[in-house]
Amino acid sequence: MNTDLVPSLTIYSGVKMKIHDHCKNMWINYAAQAYHTHFRSPWTFLAFLGAIAALLLSFLQTYYTIYQRK
Repeated sequence: MNTDLVPSLTIYSGVKMKIHDHCKNMWINYAAQAYHTHFRSPWTFLAFLGAIAALLLSFLQTYYTIYQRK
């Protein structure tokens, strides 16, 4: 048997600190929470894409109504 199978805690301290800093980032936590709350199924993602498309088309319609070619 090998005696080097037990990892030393000092070897992984840098990696552990990077993982801890990554998990403490508030933007990553907010994005993960929003993803797991609002996009649980593919249908919710498709509905989100439909809503974005509707807003984009409404904006384009308003823009071209205001700035018509003469």
